[in-house]
Amino acid sequence: MIHCENIHLQFVSREPLFAGAMLHLPQGSLTLLTGPSGSGKTTLLKMLSREVTPDSGRIIIAGHDLSKITRRS
Repeated sequence: MIHCENIHLQFVSREPLFAGAMLHLPQGSLTLLTGPSGSGKTTLLKMLSREVTPDSGRIIIAGHDLSKITRRS
């Protein structure tokens, strides 16, 4: 299960890419990301893999809040 709530992300000197975004993907679901170039598809995947940290909001994967998991070096 992936649950994103109230995700905000803005890159320096640009319009917000995510402003209060919500996403809920139940376990076992199949999801397709589509959209024009620059719409945030890759950035969303980078947030899910912790390459990019949202400015605010929570991302929960399988019951684990990504902001509370420490990174390994």
